[in-house]
Amino acid sequence: MLGGGDDCNSLVKLESKVNSSKDLQTVLTYKSVGGGNLDRISTKIPNGRSNRVVACSLIFFPPLWIMDFRMHLLAVCFQQPSSQQEGTHEICHDPNSDLDLQPYFPIGSFSLVGSVHGFVCFNYFSNGADAIYILNPRTREYTMVPEAEGVRGYPDLVNYGFGFDPVKFEYKVVRIYQEEICDKINGSRYYKSECQVYTIGKGYWRSAGHVMFCFGCRAYGVNLYGKIHWLVYDVNRNDLICSLDLGNELFISFPSAPGHSEENHPNLRSLGVFGRCLCVCDNNADDYIEVWVMKEYGVTSSWVKEIVINIIPECNDWVCNEMIYLLKVLDDGVVLFLWREDFLFLHHPVKKTLKMFDVFEGYFLASSHVSSSFSLKTFEAEVVNVF
Repeated sequence: MLGGGDDCNSLVKLESKVNSSKDLQTVLTYKSVGGGNLDRISTKIPNGRSNRVVACSLIFFPPLWIMDFRMHLLAVCFQQPSSQQEGTHEICHDPNSDLDLQPYFPIGSFSLVGSVHGFVCFNYFSNGADAIYILNPRTREYTMVPEAEGVRGYPDLVNYGFGFDPVKFEYKVVRIYQEEICDKINGSRYYKSECQVYTIGKGYWRSAGHVMFCFGCRAYGVNLYGKIHWLVYDVNRNDLICSLDLGNELFISFPSAPGHSEENHPNLRSLGVFGRCLCVCDNNADDYIEVWVMKEYGVTSSWVKEIVINIIPECNDWVCNEMIYLLKVLDDGVVLFLWREDFLFLHHPVKKTLKMFDVFEGYFLASSHVSSSFSLKTFEAEVVNVF
């Protein structure tokens, strides 16, 4: 999934309003169980209507959200334990803050692109439509971005990113349109990728040129340091990280974390943010999971194996052979992951414990979020709706 490690600092300069945990009603409590390395909790938060697409937000303190998109937005918080309650984490839910988005958005397939300074970007793709929405859950404002050129449909692929340029103070949606090209001479097929950029408030898309990387169907870009990052391949199938600088709109690339080989499953590596560093979560092996952290940005030799989760049969083998996303490192060092699109789990790096918990029935997506009251109406070219 997506992250923005430097968003908190830039947001402080803009606004520092945060929802107070005192206003939230505690509905769930999770406690570690001694004598084992797994505490599995399977408690569901009902969505009320099984056929509705809903969304959930888990609020962290410091103020971050994890959003699970299905057209109903719930205000839920995830609180860290006090020193006297080590091993205990609480999930809280304030039903008064729930937002029902279903009357305002089409029913269909939504994907969460990212979140910056309270603005949430998500993609609606269904029946040939490829729409981008920008939403502020706190102000209840949203706008629909005009559709870009390049029809999204098999075999062509599309990937998105959402970020903030702190120099020009601009929010940008980045669209990577991957068109499949068939060589008529030798019959080979390859993708030609074009970068398209939409600056919030400008009202139009523009091309930032072609990109010599294959983005495939991987997760959306990761926002960090005024750049959007993706895991990609070059023409020689080398595993790379490429980034788009949102200021000059130029791409650079550098080698991804060690550990990947052609024999492994390349799609079981995800990009994320570990504190203020890029990280790669690698779940290709059968008996362990690795989290690599790039301690010095862009320096290949600075990759460090930060976390190793050993897979023990009949204990935590549920965690292997699927895509895993690192969502957040809490202040006490506990790390929150999303397993595929099914459930969240916590890893304690010192105790080597895992704690899995289900929040919703069905599938969901997640991304960190910092709440703010910034208004979309400040962007004059956007048609802003309020619900």
